[in-house]
Amino acid sequence: MLRAAAELREKSAAEGLRSALAATDRRAALELFGRDHPGLADWTAVLAVEPLVSAGDAAGVEAALATVDSTLAEEWGWRLIVRAHDSAGDHRGSAQAAMRAAERIGPPEVRAAALVAGARRHAGSRDHAAARSAFLMAIEAAPGSTLALAAARELLALKVADEGDLRLAGSVFLRHGNLQRGAAGLEAWLNAGRGTPAERATTRLELAAALLKSGNTAQAERRALRAVADPAVPAPQRASGLVLAGRAQLRDNRTQMGRATLRRATAEHPDERPVAEAHFILADQDHDAGRIDDARRHYAEAMRLDPGGANGGLAAMRLAGLAWMEADHFGAARLLEGYRGAAAGERLQQASYWAGRAWQAAGDTARAATRLREAHEMDPATFYGAEALAWLGAEPWQLALSASPPADAELAQAARGALARQSVLRAAGLEEAATYEAGRMRRYLATVPGGLYALAEMHHARGETFAGISIGREIHRGTPSWSARLLRIVYPFPWRSAIEAEAARAGVDPYLVAGLIRQESMFDPRAVSAAGAVGLMQVMPATARALGPAMGIERAEERLRDPEVNLRLGIRVLADHLHRYDGRVDELLVAYNAGSGRLARWRQHPEYAFRDLFAERIPYPETRDYVRTVQQNARIYLTLYGTPAEEASTPRTAAPAVGAER
Repeated sequence: MLRAAAELREKSAAEGLRSALAATDRRAALELFGRDHPGLADWTAVLAVEPLVSAGDAAGVEAALATVDSTLAEEWGWRLIVRAHDSAGDHRGSAQAAMRAAERIGPPEVRAAALVAGARRHAGSRDHAAARSAFLMAIEAAPGSTLALAAARELLALKVADEGDLRLAGSVFLRHGNLQRGAAGLEAWLNAGRGTPAERATTRLELAAALLKSGNTAQAERRALRAVADPAVPAPQRASGLVLAGRAQLRDNRTQMGRATLRRATAEHPDERPVAEAHFILADQDHDAGRIDDARRHYAEAMRLDPGGANGGLAAMRLAGLAWMEADHFGAARLLEGYRGAAAGERLQQASYWAGRAWQAAGDTARAATRLREAHEMDPATFYGAEALAWLGAEPWQLALSASPPADAELAQAARGALARQSVLRAAGLEEAATYEAGRMRRYLATVPGGLYALAEMHHARGETFAGISIGREIHRGTPSWSARLLRIVYPFPWRSAIEAEAARAGVDPYLVAGLIRQESMFDPRAVSAAGAVGLMQVMPATARALGPAMGIERAEERLRDPEVNLRLGIRVLADHLHRYDGRVDELLVAYNAGSGRLARWRQHPEYAFRDLFAERIPYPETRDYVRTVQQNARIYLTLYGTPAEEASTPRTAAPAVGAER
């Protein structure tokens, strides 16, 4: 009811703002609107300046902006000054105003907007050199933004753009997924003969990687091999080129050729770090084929060449797994102890967890407890952190949590007002202003203790779950520990009653359902995947058509954005999978993510007999992470919502003793 009432108020305010903007006496109408809606008074003061803008009175605009909020005047008001110069026909003055603003503005995307505005006006005045410089600065200011993409497009339209500009613009296009234009820019730079051999090789490898990612294996292979043809190219790049070419050949099902290319990389560049990937791929294939001695040799080389990286870390886990299956737990523990010296972050936590498990299996309970406790304390809310806690003999709600920052009514009101302002501006047709307002208030609240907590919680209250989770992750990146309040922000539970009711009807764990939904759709009932899966549980329309009639759901495929319909269908699929796989959640999740056919193949791995090792052996990184993440999500939902709040909120100061084998 409260959310619906807020939506009605915002709708009414948006209608009032639109009317004020369209009024004959715009200034008076906006002044009256601002008195009735004090939360928008700073914006109405800025919007009231528009008649001065239209009249070309840049000095009057600057004087008027001096009376409004200083941040809004500086970061938004420059647009009005620029447009006032435009209205007066002073295009040089408008360009200079934009460039002066860019010198003062701090936030990168706002600065990029001013630079693009200045560049466009320089271009309109045929000062192409100044326009080129401003476009290049805009790309440098915010390379990942859509403004950089716009700057790249318009940069190429200038007659003074050179091959170096084509190279830079091509990289921007590739970054934003435009393979055709990106490749054209990079190829133009290469064809012009620019750059040193190393720079040209880097460019070819960048293009080859983008082509391989898009599935264009033949062109990826060709570009990669050209990168290694010049003997002047440094050895690390020649090694990278051979590895990329080998991967392209393998992706194209030319297995023998791909293996030969990867072996060439290992033979010609035995000590170059990029070759670690070649060793790991060869080891993985040998492992699948039962050539265990060859697999061990390649895994060991991958560890040697990339001791702290992804390939070295995966190789360490595979080698430890092989020792584990042979009941050489002491050997597995020693190997992992050696790897821990090079690992960091998530890989160090993974290695510490498995070292603890190995020491426990080897009978050294003291070392086991030390490593498991270390793994848990690195980050208690990850898969390995929580698994370590369980092996220490603790219950899920005994996570090592810090005290939650106290809720603040004034901050909550500020966050509520910030989101209401954005909503009203957007509904009134002021999309650019709404986007800026969102960034402005987020930056401001980030400077206030507890401000981002309040903003994230208000997003959740409005049903904007993705935004709330995103802010929660931002908070966690800046803090070393978790609190119950932060966990509830990052792991919200909307649609809880419907999920619990439907899960009870189907005999499914509601926390598993919640964990899966969070991974699949972030609780967005309108989410649609690239494959066409829809809604909370990402149900395919074909599945809805097949199940709907038997479940008494008419037009099921048309109603997948309805949370209740989506939950009924999705939980039914989940229940069927659980039954099919005898309750093994790891198998259920593999099938849900990668398909039952791949699960059937991966069941042939020897690690399948060891449930925990099976997840580590899954070949696809996406599926491997999915299986771990959903299980950990489910555990956190149980911790937060399946136990008394006071238990979940109480920090744990001491780890329990190591538990028995589960």
